[in-house]
Amino acid sequence: INSPSIKVIDEIDSSLEELYFVKNPSKKYKSTGVNLNLLIDKEFNLNLRKDFGKWVFYPWGNSLVHIPDKKEFELLRTTRNQYLITEEEQNKLHNFNVGVLGLSVGNSIALSLCYSGISNKIKLADPDSLSLSNLNRIRAKTTDLGLNKAVLAAHQIYEANPYAEVEIYPNKITNSNVKEFLEGVSLVFEEVDD
Repeated sequence: INSPSIKVIDEIDSSLEELYFVKNPSKKYKSTGVNLNLLIDKEFNLNLRKDFGKWVFYPWGNSLVHIPDKKEFELLRTTRNQYLITEEEQNKLHNFNVGVLGLSVGNSIALSLCYSGISNKIKLADPDSLSLSNLNRIRAKTTDLGLNKAVLAAHQIYEANPYAEVEIYPNKITNSNVKEFLEGVSLVFEEVDD
């Protein structure tokens, strides 16, 4: 892409190297003097590295990012959890559906779940927009001011995991939509202040 307005982030080489060693941990200290790129290309059956994985465009940041396919992305993203939980537990938590109501304090909850690989499917609800006084408890930027809090949290989740499945409820949860919000959700974090 040759557009000066789009920020292109292509760190696929470092991701492939990390993936190679995650899949071949015994070779990490034996690779001295060998052509690591050849080993990586053979491991992942690569002809052109630019064709490996996916390109994800983030319109709100005007950025294009090169990432591994979903399976490799999730493996690499959660590899450091292996000393905390088993692979079976990681898979169970990955498929655990969560709803977060109220995305001031709830923003930290939603992002923590995302970062740790818990709840690949998440529902976010908040009718309010980000204001300057929210910046004491929401990890956001002044350039995010005025953005709906549920939309902001979704952007943050997608930037950490573009394969996440996020449903946004940018209006109030009421008697008419609460059943829809709760459908398929195993756990709800309610952080509504009024």
